[in-house]
Amino acid sequence: MSCKALLKFKGEYYEKYNMPTLSANTYKTNGESYTKPYVIKELKTEEGTIRLGILGLTIKEVGDEGSRELKDLFGYENKLYMNDLVEDAKKWTKVMKEKENADIVVAVAHTGEKPKKPKHPGNRIQDLAQEVEGIDAIVAGHTHVEFEQHDYKNKSGKTVIVTQPGKDGECISKINFKVEGKDGHWKVIDKSSSIVEF
Repeated sequence: MSCKALLKFKGEYYEKYNMPTLSANTYKTNGESYTKPYVIKELKTEEGTIRLGILGLTIKEVGDEGSRELKDLFGYENKLYMNDLVEDAKKWTKVMKEKENADIVVAVAHTGEKPKKPKHPGNRIQDLAQEVEGIDAIVAGHTHVEFEQHDYKNKSGKTVIVTQPGKDGECISKINFKVEGKDGHWKVIDKSSSIVEF
């Protein structure tokens, strides 16, 4: 979802149907989060409860030309602004892991995988996967490209998988995690993703 769509539908549609809208790097001018940054889902299994954290992130460049930031768009001046999604992912992933005890963290990010040009930073998935500790998988969406799985290594040498289910709800990404329980916590020991036609 584009940032402009997020703004339009936040009050009109998603809240009406109790569907949380997530964007960890979108803020009101007073510094408060505009939407929830993340949600924690408790997944009940026969072996225990797994805490899955889902982190929402939104591209800063929201103008029609792909370069203007939200704070510069007509109607949003002095109302909302966005921080760099990689820096805010570092902050909120730490909160999810340390405060919320998330066993698995999946980032759902409206941004593409690789920058088109070195000076156009809009596509940040590579940076997100390689620079942020604690993310297990990323669902990308911005470039409308469909791919099942690309693997990256973060600074700790752990694999972060990235998947993108195309555009317009044509497909969904199915992510599988194999986990192992120890001392009341779960560790991801294997993961994979595939594309399912919706």
